Amino acid sequence: MKETFLLRAQWRVEYGAYWLIERFLRSGSHARARRFGRRLGGLAHRLLGSRVKRAEDNLAIAFPDADAATRRAWIRECFANYGSYYCEIVSAGRFAPADVDETFEVRGWEHMEAAQALGKGVLIMSGHFGHSELGIYPTAVRLGSLAPVWRPLDNPWLAKAADKTRERYNIQWISKFGVGLQLIRALKRGATPVVVIDQRVQPKDGVQVPFFGRPAWTSPLLAIISMRSGAPVVPMYCRARGDDGYVLDVRPMILPEGRAKDRHDQIELTRRYTADTEAVIREHPALWLWMHRRWRHGDEVVADEVPAGNDSAGEVA
Repeated sequence: MKETFLLRAQWRVEYGAYWLIERFLRSGSHARARRFGRRLGGLAHRLLGSRVKRAEDNLAIAFPDADAATRRAWIRECFANYGSYYCEIVSAGRFAPADVDETFEVRGWEHMEAAQALGKGVLIMSGHFGHSELGIYPTAVRLGSLAPVWRPLDNPWLAKAADKTRERYNIQWISKFGVGLQLIRALKRGATPVVVIDQRVQPKDGVQVPFFGRPAWTSPLLAIISMRSGAPVVPMYCRARGDDGYVLDVRPMILPEGRAKDRHDQIELTRRYTADTEAVIREHPALWLWMHRRWRHGDEVVADEVPAGNDSAGEVA
């Protein structure tokens, strides 16, 4: 991006706004930041009618048997949850690595240990569920480092602020640009990458797999890297608990089966990933990002790419 006077001015304004928000959120307790964020989410629910409509459409697809009142309640909670999520990301900068165990309850860590014991490295899978990004804190503390995939920030001042957290927890960000080669290199140097699986991708970049009974374009990259490296995938999902704590759920590993260059093997393994995510969402429907356009009207359905057998939503190996 070419740096100009107007762009530098924009960066300063953005950083100034972030600085003020950060000071406000960290001036009180983390619980206060959560409450404030939930109120912001409630305000967004009242103002962003188009996003509410998108969430309504998505929930009608995913939970056709739920009554309208239940789906509306899920949407209100979804907005409140994501309002708190964004505020808590900023507020969580106060957490010291030594204090993380007091804030996060980690369940199922034995699944991570079992995956590590295979000696092939580990890939962590997550999604837009609950407070999943905050799960990097206890995971990085337990593993010693972490390598999440993310889109680099355009604003260098905000990027520098993010670097402070990265350095404190030994987090080695992997850029979304050229991500495949970076994932392989990260595994070779002993790092543990974190990949988000539940976003819609362009048809040219994805495969179609069932998601709540409807074909959804999904990146096969995680499956390709897993099959190529032999590294199992360990799903992790983080959600809020109590006034200011969290639960990090670590689920059974998904072993790579098949050949990385075989498209049908890519589809089958990707299907198992999305099935695991779907199973978690079904347990806590209000915590997924229903405002995301996961399915788009007019997407061509490629029948031979969608495996039969969407009856194993919770299947893991």
